[in-house]
Amino acid sequence: MDYSNGTVLAGCYAAQRQLQFYDIKSGKKIQEIDWSGDVDDAEYLYCASYSRHDPTFFGAGSTGPHSEVRLYRESEEDACRHNLVAQIGGLSQGCFALDFSSKMGQVAFSTPHHGLYVYEYRKTAE
Repeated sequence: MDYSNGTVLAGCYAAQRQLQFYDIKSGKKIQEIDWSGDVDDAEYLYCASYSRHDPTFFGAGSTGPHSEVRLYRESEEDACRHNLVAQIGGLSQGCFALDFSSKMGQVAFSTPHHGLYVYEYRKTAE
């Protein structure tokens, strides 16, 4: 869970609509992203965070049959639209923690037994 510019980002351990956005003032859900698309092959989110380097970027990590980390960027035309920037798959186990660097375009995440991973993304990614 994270907060930026009046919006709370939450990764949910649920079979559908796993990535959710809430307005901090009203507490109402304003948007959601369905991570898996298929309840029978669902991924469950343990973590979600905004980038400290550029809050138009955010990411989340999942556990399930296709454990991965995904990075998104808000559309310049519409803050409620999000473009998938990167998918970091092939994780042998789920992603349980994720955080962004405050000084450069990097995200770090961890899995239970394989330690820490650091991924660099470009601030100009579309």
